[in-house]
Amino acid sequence: MRYGAAMPPTASTATRRRPGRPLGGQPVIDRAALIDAALAAVRLSGADTTMDDIARSAGVGKPVVYRYLGDRAAVAEALSTWLTERVNTATVGAIDTTAEPRHALRDAVSGFVAAVDAERGVFLFVNAGGHDVAVWDRLLRAAASPLADLLTGVHPPASALTRAMAVVGALQVCLTAWVVEPHCTNDQLVDDLVDVLWSGLSASVS
Repeated sequence: MRYGAAMPPTASTATRRRPGRPLGGQPVIDRAALIDAALAAVRLSGADTTMDDIARSAGVGKPVVYRYLGDRAAVAEALSTWLTERVNTATVGAIDTTAEPRHALRDAVSGFVAAVDAERGVFLFVNAGGHDVAVWDRLLRAAASPLADLLTGVHPPASALTRAMAVVGALQVCLTAWVVEPHCTNDQLVDDLVDVLWSGLSASVS
């Protein structure tokens, strides 16, 4: 055999495949299924969820999770997007657009709190995810957009967005503390938040 010539494939090299792919090249699990597995894991362990937990939930090796979903920060970003969409749907769906402004605000806060309360583990995990600034900005704006749309009727778009982001920031901080250590009922939390937020928004919508 001439040195430097290509070696014929052996049985081991011919069948070698990337992690997560059986013979034939099709993935054994896709990204959507991995996100579902990650959701199941973080619902159990919250902010303490590890990549091993997610791999175990998916029934695959950890390299498969890294290959098709990414590292812990990437998982947090994916679940943040999922949770933001869920919270926005709940918030918008809860608002009675024919109600008086304060009642509409209470509807929005109630929908927001209920959505987070239903996904406490996911909320804690994504808040501990260490997002970079660009990701955090995108998620904040996405969460604030429904309220900004409501306020645009009485404020220029930039001012409406500022007020909406302030509301979302307050909700984010209060809910994080409440989820970790609930100090009152869900309804009491909503009432107190509305009292505080309305004092800042009432001049805008009265």
